[in-house]
Amino acid sequence: MNRQLQFLFCVLIVHHSLSARTECVPATGLVFPRAGLEISCSVSQKNSPMRDYQVLIIENDSVYDTIYADLTLPIYIQLDLNKSYLLEFSKPGFMERLVLIDTKVPDGKNKKRFSYDFEIEMPLRYCDTGYYAVRPIAKIIYDPVSDGFGYDLEYAKSIGNIPTMIAAPDQKAEKSPVNGKRGRKKVERKKI
Repeated sequence: MNRQLQFLFCVLIVHHSLSARTECVPATGLVFPRAGLEISCSVSQKNSPMRDYQVLIIENDSVYDTIYADLTLPIYIQLDLNKSYLLEFSKPGFMERLVLIDTKVPDGKNKKRFSYDFEIEMPLRYCDTGYYAVRPIAKIIYDPVSDGFGYDLEYAKSIGNIPTMIAAPDQKAEKSPVNGKRGRKKVERKKI
């Protein structure tokens, strides 16, 4: 009996140490998403959702990832904290848009999961001038007042781009590769 208790105790210790290294799994069996910043963004042209566009995620002057969005649904991008990213939205026949995202957070916040929603307006390119976007139209940074990420108003004032708020349409629950189903509520989405 004593030997069986020792064996059970060893199994529990090994199981606990292994589960401490992986993500937490609640009783429902869903895995908690990892810490970082989840960006939910969509692209529109004259308030109509766009499809068939490309998003380049650039980190340290090299392409970190490429997303090809062929539907009008918002895309979700998971970014690591304490880094700087540049998102480049492009589609043939339209002016490309750049968004700078600085995910630096204060000490003690690097294990937290943040989210930010926005919409990009892409105007038509009437002729190929040979000029391409070189300056981001928006900068997203950590805001200590709201303890979340937000639009950098100082940067917006410096380039003359003050965003407007629009209501995003209700979205049905959709599959998430991280935690099964995700139900989205009606959100206020910054239009930049």
